[in-house]
Amino acid sequence: MKSHPITTDTNGRAAYRLREASALTGIPTSTFRTLIRRGDLNPITGFGVWLIAADDLQALLNKRLRNSRG
Repeated sequence: MKSHPITTDTNGRAAYRLREASALTGIPTSTFRTLIRRGDLNPITGFGVWLIAADDLQALLNKRLRNSRG
């Protein structure tokens, strides 16, 4: 399992709940769950809550942006 050093994004957040990440990006929550299930995203888990590290979210968005450019 990948460990995450504590780093924050420009909003000062280290991680986002799936619902928050969905609202920020416009990517459906179900898609985030699918990415986690496939192993494309490694959530931070604790007390039944899945969190997406800000670094992982940024990397996902950069990857999707590169792929959308053709």
